Amino acid sequence: MKQAPFHLEIPEDEVPYSTVTRYALIGGFRAPVALNQIYGNPKKRIHPYLPGFIGKFSDFFDLCPDDVINKRTIFPLVKYAQQSDIDVIKQTMIHQSDDKVILKTALGHSRFTTFYGLKHCPKCTLEDIELYGFAYWHIRHQIPGVEACFKHGCTLIGIAMGDGNKDRALFLPSLEKQCSQKGGESQILLAQFAAQLFDIILKQDIDYKLFYSNLLEQKELTSCNGGFIFMSRIQSLIKEYWCGLSYSDHLGLGVPRVLSDFNFLGPILRKKTHSHAHPIKHILLACWLSDGDIRNLLASKTRPLAETILESYQDDDMEETVLKLLKHGLSFNKIYEKTGKSHCYIRRISELNNIPHLSNSQAFSKETHRAVLIKALYGIHRQEIAESLGVGLGYVEQVICNEPGMSEWRKHLRIQKNVLAASRLLISLRKQHPDWCRTKIRKEAQAAYFILYNHDKSLIETILPKAQTPAHYQKNWAKEDSRLFATISKLSNIKNLSISEIGRRVNDHSYIRTSIRMLPKTYELLRRLGILK
Repeated sequence: MKQAPFHLEIPEDEVPYSTVTRYALIGGFRAPVALNQIYGNPKKRIHPYLPGFIGKFSDFFDLCPDDVINKRTIFPLVKYAQQSDIDVIKQTMIHQSDDKVILKTALGHSRFTTFYGLKHCPKCTLEDIELYGFAYWHIRHQIPGVEACFKHGCTLIGIAMGDGNKDRALFLPSLEKQCSQKGGESQILLAQFAAQLFDIILKQDIDYKLFYSNLLEQKELTSCNGGFIFMSRIQSLIKEYWCGLSYSDHLGLGVPRVLSDFNFLGPILRKKTHSHAHPIKHILLACWLSDGDIRNLLASKTRPLAETILESYQDDDMEETVLKLLKHGLSFNKIYEKTGKSHCYIRRISELNNIPHLSNSQAFSKETHRAVLIKALYGIHRQEIAESLGVGLGYVEQVICNEPGMSEWRKHLRIQKNVLAASRLLISLRKQHPDWCRTKIRKEAQAAYFILYNHDKSLIETILPKAQTPAHYQKNWAKEDSRLFATISKLSNIKNLSISEIGRRVNDHSYIRTSIRMLPKTYELLRRLGILK
């Protein structure tokens, strides 16, 4: 990879797109030439805040790839939200394209879209010109959902990118003085906290799970053992906190309106999920939890022995956690308070590991215990076992759960019972309607069909008739031709539009460019208008 033929001063917080743009302007290169020199692709699109091929960019401008990723992209915020994937995401950013990078993060899998483009603060632009002699795009202005300057508090000016907007053009913030409006208090608070979070992650790693748990406990929004989260109360409080935030509609600069109900909090906060989430979700949540002060987010507290054990093993090793607490001599009640696990669960762990306890699990004789197991082995319902032996339903369930393999065996018996009933139903339908095809039988008895499909596919083939050859789909070109002809005829100023722009406006699925010969009426119309020859 060639290096830049001249030295270029690069501010620490300048996004790669801005550096490439200034290189092209100073060197007098057209955009395709500059992109080809740096990336080997004259049609390269550079993502505004999470670009790929950082390795090629760093080699060309003689920079450290890690510094570029950490200081000139929003990778620190992605790292905060997806701690388990940071190595994969970083390697993807260094060696692969922008779209591959986005797909590795929660941004590519979110059910909402944020502003795609570049944002700048007019006051920052003027300060940059006085300090450096040039304007550039700041990374902290590009954080998704932020629409105010963290430094001056004025609203940011956005320039949309992508198809139909600024596509592969290279441009910098406007040098003209622009009227800047004061942002709302909530907008400024969000921008300042996002910038502070960005800066603090550069210096240290943050385990948001621990800090969120501590802050929720301080706000008394969890149960005494931390096992239950008062989600409805949390949603009510955070909505009140962000009531002054103006949510944006489609492609607006700010926080998408779809997040205003805060239904996304559950998967982030619950211990069993801790799902990967878009960084803007964490910014909204962390800012509220810490009351807008990043120092509160980093506050921690010491924990007693039991809580230290719980922190070490987490949810995936809850059985090991309970076992360790039992060995430390904690009572069933204490373990229940710390873990939220029922006494039955704790007793089962104790008995499977031969740890003595003083509960009333041995109130019934061994003969009763054996009778319960025999009836359970035959698949008899728990309630029926309890009534026939004169014991409680909870005792029967505990005996079944404590016997290794018994639950799996009873599940197998239930499945076989369902398979038998389903096969009988399908055979009955086959006899009543010998002319029905497989699809008709499946729609008539979907539950029975899918029981066999999930548990005994070979039995389906012996019951149902042979599968029919499916009819191939045929595109109705005449109907599509009529639709496009009618829609294009209604367009105004069509002679000033390109073929691609016409296609986007009429939603042609690229048929005008790829299959125009299958659309004779549309072709004749475009030829008559002089758009096609």
